Amino acid sequence: MAMNKSKGDMYGFVDYTFNLIRGRCLNACAYCMPENTFILMSDFTKKDIKDVKVGDMIIGLDKTLSGFSKFIRSKVVANSKRTAKTVKITTEHNEIICTPEHPLMGSTSSRGGTDWKAAKAFSPYETLRYVSKHERGCYSTELRMGYLKGIRDGVQRSQIISIEASGEMEVYNLQTECENFIANGFIVHNCYLKKINGLWGPKNTSGKLAPAELNTNLKKGLNIFVGSSTDMWGDWVTDDDLMVALDKLCEHDNTYLFMTKNPKRYADYIAWLPPKSVLGCTIESNRWHPTAYHGRCPSPEERYNAMMEYTRIKIPLAISIEPVMDFDTDILVEWIKRLSPVWVAVGANTSPHHKLDEPSPDKMKGLIRNLDRIVDVRIKDNLKRILP
Repeated sequence: MAMNKSKGDMYGFVDYTFNLIRGRCLNACAYCMPENTFILMSDFTKKDIKDVKVGDMIIGLDKTLSGFSKFIRSKVVANSKRTAKTVKITTEHNEIICTPEHPLMGSTSSRGGTDWKAAKAFSPYETLRYVSKHERGCYSTELRMGYLKGIRDGVQRSQIISIEASGEMEVYNLQTECENFIANGFIVHNCYLKKINGLWGPKNTSGKLAPAELNTNLKKGLNIFVGSSTDMWGDWVTDDDLMVALDKLCEHDNTYLFMTKNPKRYADYIAWLPPKSVLGCTIESNRWHPTAYHGRCPSPEERYNAMMEYTRIKIPLAISIEPVMDFDTDILVEWIKRLSPVWVAVGANTSPHHKLDEPSPDKMKGLIRNLDRIVDVRIKDNLKRILP
């Protein structure tokens, strides 16, 4: 039970993130590897991680009722790319470069034990689990029936020779249905947060209170982004869970940032918000982009109108224009002017497989120039793709 130290391209003042609804994000989007890391695909061929697409099938591991792990075919449900610091682990069989927090399957403090552990936590002479024989033929019996402990010729302990910093570079992340995959022969974990289908619809059951997080010591005097891994103000989160979450926050004297695409729901909880709350809303554009939203969330205009209701009370507002989509400059600037937020964050789409209708570089510069005159603008690093 803990908060996550804010990493990377956060909103500028956030110290920690805390996910009381659906639990905390264990990795803070830190599980990544460089572009030429090979991934073991479901037909036992290899593909560079940069070329793996959503919908591709890979080989991963799955737990059975007996407690053993077996190889399974698993679908890639999401991917992403960013720049991050990395470490290189060299073993007697191969090497792998990844972000320091990336969990790998290897030796534990228990004698002969094997479990997930962050790359930076391993030491020389410890071991990683390594799949040494990849060429097994398409859809073989081993693919369907091969328990990890039973494939003695294919999985072994590979002793670590060295661990060293490998510098900052562009890295990629995969998210699979089985929550792991095989990279450069090593068994690696990915984000534990499963792909959420129908995010704004009845199929979503992810908005649940994580009771264990109620024991987290939130300390005091911190700036905490609450709900960074989910929209805790979505209609799928129950009133009871929201009240429990807000009661927990009120126990600690911190500044809390909330961010949502469903700001109308703030209105029902104004009286129960922590005293130092910042009500945030994502407004990527003033336009409705149906191919991006698929009708799953309120339109930008609906969000803007809901946020305008809170300008009448003394609660700080914040706006996130991320991922920015093409807009009408005069309308969007006027919205921001009327909302009078304490800051506006501007960022770009980071998913290479979700193409959005984005503004031109000149139009983006014009928006920032106009916003700079009326509000504190916080440019996120990922905007460099549009504004090189």
